[in-house]
Amino acid sequence: MSTADVLKKMGFIGGQYLDSAALPLAPGVEVTVERVEKAQVQRPGSKPEEKWILHLTELPGFPMILSAKTNRKMLIARLGDDPSAWKGKKIFIYRDPDVRFGPKIVGGIRIGGGR
Repeated sequence: MSTADVLKKMGFIGGQYLDSAALPLAPGVEVTVERVEKAQVQRPGSKPEEKWILHLTELPGFPMILSAKTNRKMLIARLGDDPSAWKGKKIFIYRDPDVRFGPKIVGGIRIGGGR
């Protein structure tokens, strides 16, 4: 059974994008970058926004929205500034319960080491 199948069965993923609830705390899980693209993303009750989307080989159909500047900076620091060269590179993703959205602590996904 694939990682995505296990997470679906456990009820952790079922939406269009990867949710932080699907991930363990640091150090997290190692995943492989499949591709990066820009796409229109819309939260309920909000206008669509263009966001960077990270597709992961181990989680097909559940891409990660790169809305946090911290995650984009981490990817560039770890993998270089050319997203087309990220394919096949390994990173760690994990749930960080202390991620803030404005003044509110909401939790979120963070990116750790890469190779």
